[in-house]
Amino acid sequence: MNARSIAYFDEAIAQNPDKSVLFTAYHNRGFAYFRHRDYNRALKDYSKALELNPDEAEVYFDRGLAHFYNGDYGWAIEDYSEAIDRKPEYAEVYYNRGVAYRIIGKHDSAFQDFNKAIELKPYYPMPYNSRGLVLYEKSDFSRAFEDFTTAIQLNPHYFEAFCNRGLAYCSTQPPDYESAIQDFNKAIELRPGFALPYYNLGVVYSDLGECDKAIEIYSKAIELNFDYTEAYAEAYVSRGIAYNKKGEFDNAMQDYNKAIKLQSNYAPAYVNRGLAYYDSGNLDNAIKDYNKAIELDPNLPQAYNNRGNSRRLMEHYSLAIDDHTKAIELDPNYAEPYNNRGNVYNDMGKYERAIEDYTKAIELNPELAKPYSNRGTAYFKTGQQDLALKDYDKAIGLDPEDPDSYYNRAECCLSQGEWETSRSDLKNAENKGANLIAAFQNDYKSVEDFEKTYKVTFPSDIKDMLTKK
Repeated sequence: MNARSIAYFDEAIAQNPDKSVLFTAYHNRGFAYFRHRDYNRALKDYSKALELNPDEAEVYFDRGLAHFYNGDYGWAIEDYSEAIDRKPEYAEVYYNRGVAYRIIGKHDSAFQDFNKAIELKPYYPMPYNSRGLVLYEKSDFSRAFEDFTTAIQLNPHYFEAFCNRGLAYCSTQPPDYESAIQDFNKAIELRPGFALPYYNLGVVYSDLGECDKAIEIYSKAIELNFDYTEAYAEAYVSRGIAYNKKGEFDNAMQDYNKAIKLQSNYAPAYVNRGLAYYDSGNLDNAIKDYNKAIELDPNLPQAYNNRGNSRRLMEHYSLAIDDHTKAIELDPNYAEPYNNRGNVYNDMGKYERAIEDYTKAIELNPELAKPYSNRGTAYFKTGQQDLALKDYDKAIGLDPEDPDSYYNRAECCLSQGEWETSRSDLKNAENKGANLIAAFQNDYKSVEDFEKTYKVTFPSDIKDMLTKK
């Protein structure tokens, strides 16, 4: 319908006093306004139509849609309910009411409506996709996957279902990234001008550690159209994270700044810019950004966790412990703050407290290498070399590229006079980026200090590795 249609209905309303004709004219003109995204005028015409015929379910449904697209979800739900009262077998209304319930966070009501829509119309793909989203948001990924798959089977060109199933593949344990990539690529094939599947694909490659590929895909997403400003900000932040992983702090900083310029109240942009400052050694600016993120979102555990890391390096141990503890209070299943609080206790010489925190981090996320390596160090410092070696072995198995775990295992083996293993681990640590001399001098005054402590004598080549630049 176009402007000519609206003019036609204007004339019908002006010239025809017949109630049934007026009802149809108001209803159809309302629909014409709706198609033009003039939702306020559409609402007025639908209301006029309902004054003339208050029992027409279709008009309640249409007015509910206008309320929905106007952002008035409560009014939309009321109109959808009126439509259902008059036409209880109306599957599309149950579906749309379920969408509105989901948006306002009433997931159980949404789930019931999607179930009813599927019961009434089992070959209707959209309720399966939306029910899958409710299940996904409840972390029921296997059932969500089933619903997204059913939606795709019913409509093999269902763009949103491919995007959502890709997210479900990413969220399983372990993630099925290969299948997620296939789904996001299929979504791109279906709608090559949409940014969302590119963004999701970038997240996958970032998680896989393929930062160059992730940056390329994020850049493509940024070129295309997102539906809202926050999505652009999120894309810049995600590309910034990929740059940060590569050590390209200037590029990362530029992206975080762009995100903040786009949306100055977007807390994750400040969290990640703070991390870039942290990684480049600018702790004061890092803390300023974490403070800003907390001001914007006091319930963001990552901001407290990261601020705690900065405070630890500044040797503000009490404040660091407070931050990590707050992060844990906000998200008791967040492994990193347990690990990082353990690091603070380790620095303070409270090794038993450190071991407790590292153990909890491992319990929450047994695939995280750092807590094993760090717990190994706490065991080593309390004279439990056998337990330390087991933890170092586990850490290296989980992350063979981490130089710290090789260095820590070498240190433990040196204390036991295991020269061959020590020599091999020191070389691995150095090849993977460790500064052996700085690491050794951080803990010991000299080689002689180490030898006296552990009653060993270094071979000359190992002594050279730890003292000669």
